[in-house]
Amino acid sequence: MPPVVSRPSQSAEAARAAALQAEFNEKKWVWVPDEREGYVAGWVIREEDEVGEVVLASGGEVCSYAFAASDALLTPIWAM
Repeated sequence: MPPVVSRPSQSAEAARAAALQAEFNEKKWVWVPDEREGYVAGWVIREEDEVGEVVLASGGEVCSYAFAASDALLTPIWAM
């Protein structure tokens, strides 16, 4: 007889999906210009005046950026 594999209940799956969605919603997500990829996703961890620190979702690297006044995208400080 094959082993019985337990499968998470639908309520457990729904709770897990809700927790992941809540984690996503609590962050301020932005698109950050990237030389190789064009833009990469990241979230703001600190804002001070027109400068913020962003964690890049692609690898966890933390970068400082100047917020562009014209849109929700960011412009790297070194490109100014």
